[in-house]
Amino acid sequence: MLWVLYALNLGLVWFENKCIVQPRFDRPIIFSNAAILWVLRLTLTYGVLAGLWFVYGIRLAGIALGAFYVFNKWTFGFHCSREVRATTARCMRVRMEEAARKHEQIDELKIGLEAQALATQIVMSNVKGGGP
Repeated sequence: MLWVLYALNLGLVWFENKCIVQPRFDRPIIFSNAAILWVLRLTLTYGVLAGLWFVYGIRLAGIALGAFYVFNKWTFGFHCSREVRATTARCMRVRMEEAARKHEQIDELKIGLEAQALATQIVMSNVKGGGP
């Protein structure tokens, strides 16, 4: 049962990291009250780790905590870079359309670098909670 709860917790981490990098208006309704999600995840994480420690010992609980930490960092990086790529494509498309409409010289490299910098700024703003 503890392993099922541990897997459920990893799924919750995946979901939360996927949603945290999205703009506020794209997030699911559960993020309207993030305190409930935070308490649920905190209770589930440390409750399962305490149960693993009690049943299997500190060594396995430490390994499970390390695996949880690595999984959390990896999923956050994965979803963050994925959202940056998607936002970069949108920013680049808008800038290319704007340049074509104004009949400007199009420098794709410069536009791409500007779009990536802007996309990174937007995604990090979303993560901090100040997104659009």
